Amino acid sequence: MRTVKYIRANYLLQESAHAHSEDNYYEYSNKMAGYDLLVIDDFGLMDLNLDKCRDLFEIIEARDCRKSTVIISQMPVANW
Repeated sequence: MRTVKYIRANYLLQESAHAHSEDNYYEYSNKMAGYDLLVIDDFGLMDLNLDKCRDLFEIIEARDCRKSTVIISQMPVANW
């Protein structure tokens, strides 16, 4: 059985910020890294600061070459 998580990018970053405030970001990051497929929707439609960029990078990096990740955006790549 495969596990899939669909989440909007802004909600992913809100959950990530909440995990930092609750001092359990490591567990949250591991949870996101554990799904066989992570679908991040509406990427690029939210404001990104350095902390949010770092969190997003860490989640994607933890999945690299091990799990599948789909990032969906309605913006042209040139505007990322």
